[in-house]
Amino acid sequence: MPNERHGRYYTALLCRPMNLPSRLLAAQLFVTILVAASCTSTSTNSGPTTPDSSNDPAAASNFTPSSESSEPEPLPDAATSTIDDTPTTPTESTPIPVIGLNDIPTLITRWGNADGEPLELARQIIGFPLEAAPPDGSTPFGLSVTLDGQDADADWTWNWNYTAIAAGASIGDIGAELPEGGPGTIETRLAFEPQLNALGFEITDESTSPSAGSASGQAAIFTFEYDSDTYRLGEINAQPVLFMATGDSDLDAELGGTQAGYGLQAVLEAQSNFIPVPLLESLFREVPVAPGARLTNVDFRSLRRPDTDPAATEGTRYFELRYDCELLPNSANAAHEVYSVGLEGSAYQVGSESADQPGFIEATEAAVIDGVWTQPVIVLDRYPGEITVQSGPDGAVSSTVVIRLEPNREPLMPISG
Repeated sequence: MPNERHGRYYTALLCRPMNLPSRLLAAQLFVTILVAASCTSTSTNSGPTTPDSSNDPAAASNFTPSSESSEPEPLPDAATSTIDDTPTTPTESTPIPVIGLNDIPTLITRWGNADGEPLELARQIIGFPLEAAPPDGSTPFGLSVTLDGQDADADWTWNWNYTAIAAGASIGDIGAELPEGGPGTIETRLAFEPQLNALGFEITDESTSPSAGSASGQAAIFTFEYDSDTYRLGEINAQPVLFMATGDSDLDAELGGTQAGYGLQAVLEAQSNFIPVPLLESLFREVPVAPGARLTNVDFRSLRRPDTDPAATEGTRYFELRYDCELLPNSANAAHEVYSVGLEGSAYQVGSESADQPGFIEATEAAVIDGVWTQPVIVLDRYPGEITVQSGPDGAVSSTVVIRLEPNREPLMPISG
């Protein structure tokens, strides 16, 4: 495979403390990487949410975005016509688009409006590592990426998922009793096999399963194997673990819907202290380093809330992001200082939106809530979040950063005086 380097945000990182899959594809068959949070934190949610399965930068604030803003560029469409069994030479996907801090609000707004092709948004928002697109006419439905880095002596495991509603919200029937699994199974294979063959993947297993949360829906699941022990991930070699493509006759059943669609999952193991998702890396490097901080988990997922939710004015399609870190034993007091005073000049501001003056940020001191030190923050001048520090009876200390990225959030103004 080509060994050329690309992706300027694919940089090896020294861990910093921080913090939040869309609905997993045919969850009962998918091999998923469950990310166990290393600590308990207080949620910033203001109402019930359901997993899926952005606005100008601030003009008057303490944070000034970098000048390297760029409009997201559409990615090439992949062919999804017929299966070609001619052997192909594995090729490397186009580099993940560079995403800076000042690009994030636009991307979050685009997601909230379902504005863009599913693959384009998956590549830009979660850094999906394969250029494989659902059939033309599909619309974005769910995104997620998680990291399991709990074992300090092991490689990190990254798990990406993205789903899309099919054109017309329907695909052909799927069922193990039908010839070749039914027309929906054939459609799914024709959609993804040629694209993944061209990237060096071959189908190793095919199955059907009931759609998650559905009484009658069925999912066609194809498992692929990469033709090498290494997969080029940005600037490093990663180890392939799992690649799946799915067609689901009731993709949004867990949200009470009956829309059909498609999904892709990729799981890779890579060296620790390397974040292959530019959006996550750009937010992570803004948090000051607490004593001995080591990143252990990341969970970034799209969520849905009903129109009747009081928080729906901020958007019904949004994201939650969580970073967890281990800190040095008995370092809680030092971490409190870092996560309050140390935030000055970063994309994170100590404070919350004023209840008395909506649209303005007011300074909010940290408080101990249920035994957990909690500092409210505003991220990129608009998104609510919090940083927490937890201490265990054995002296163990961990930190969590949680951010809620909602598409209708406008920049907040500082309260004068």
